[in-house]
Amino acid sequence: MENPFAAIEKQLATINSKLDQVLQEGKDAQPELLTRKEYLKKRGISDTSLWREEKDGLIAPVFIGRKKYYKFPN
Repeated sequence: MENPFAAIEKQLATINSKLDQVLQEGKDAQPELLTRKEYLKKRGISDTSLWREEKDGLIAPVFIGRKKYYKFPN
């Protein structure tokens, strides 16, 4: 009869490797959050253009506390 603890350790190793894969994929998928100034510079647009895009619903800012951040389009 196989040691039950060895079987459990084998299953845990498999679960850990799969969990590491999922966590790594999650890190790669997270968008970069930029401040307004960084976002404007990276996109090369003006304050007015950003305001218009927000107003038209083309861009949805992310609020963290009282600060506003923008996801950079991929």
